[in-house]
Amino acid sequence: MRGVGFAEKRGSYWRGRYKVSEGKYGTVVDPTGAVVKFATKREAKRAADEEEAKVRRGTWRDPAAGQETFGEYASRWYDAQDLAASTMQNYRRHIEEHLLPEFEDKALAGILRTDVDTWDKREKAAYAASSVKTWRSTLHLILEDAVDEGLIASNPAAKRRGRGKRAGRSRDRGPEKVITDPLGLLLIAERAALLSGRDDEFVAVILKGYTGMRWGEIVGLETEFARPGAIRVEHQLYELDSGQLIRCPPKDDSYRTIDATDWLSALVADHIARTKPTPCPATASATSSAARAPPAPAAAPVPSWWTSPAAQASPPAPCPTSSTTPNAYGRTLAPASNSPSPS
Repeated sequence: MRGVGFAEKRGSYWRGRYKVSEGKYGTVVDPTGAVVKFATKREAKRAADEEEAKVRRGTWRDPAAGQETFGEYASRWYDAQDLAASTMQNYRRHIEEHLLPEFEDKALAGILRTDVDTWDKREKAAYAASSVKTWRSTLHLILEDAVDEGLIASNPAAKRRGRGKRAGRSRDRGPEKVITDPLGLLLIAERAALLSGRDDEFVAVILKGYTGMRWGEIVGLETEFARPGAIRVEHQLYELDSGQLIRCPPKDDSYRTIDATDWLSALVADHIARTKPTPCPATASATSSAARAPPAPAAAPVPSWWTSPAAQASPPAPCPTSSTTPNAYGRTLAPASNSPSPS
């Protein structure tokens, strides 16, 4: 029984061997799992000693574990997630459209930092830097779990800050954002209503401009939460790629009450009174905050302030109405023919 690693002659080269456990020996291999062929006995012995020292410290990882391909692991990783439908959809899109084309057939242990950096640079030549950052974050998340499972020793998608960067903290910074004034907001809202032929968009754009609500929170605003002097954010509607609308908590559980001026409250209240929103079946999200009451059942009617249906089971079905008009969000909306257009 040897207590340290040893070198073994194999034809024209030397290989390093080390004890993994009683009666089991390993061979020094590179990150891809290929046997390292040393030119000298001394080099092979030194590498074998280093591996056996890792075994004794409890930091050694089986090189064979990292030979699972990224595609196989990503599929297994995705199946194990239990997140909101919107998050699952985004992860699936990132993996299928941007990660698998590059890394699918590579062994986990064979993915190098340079491979990730090269992919990152190539993607930025075709897509917005902010999008590539999001996709790389998903890659980092997947590989970090592979590290935790002992499949690889380190995460090649981790970014080392400040190495080789040009002067300036953010050279990918975009131009200054242009924010309109009240008159500009009024004109945008008016044009949105003219393009749609409905005053729903006019009220929604004004509401968004003065409250900062996300669009999904606006179309998911239910009548009971449009209150005098305030708007309560309790839900949002999220549209999946299938066209299905999901009624779910606001992003990052950002439940909040937003102060509203008297005229804004009156605008929303008048809109509700004139359009008389029709309740429609809602598809409740499977992941809601445990600290809050569970969402409405899948078939429960939800009185949205918006004249469109609230979230519906797939395939979406319109609210009962004499005629319907599809809009840009994939829903079937009741026309506001009985509502005056903004002037």
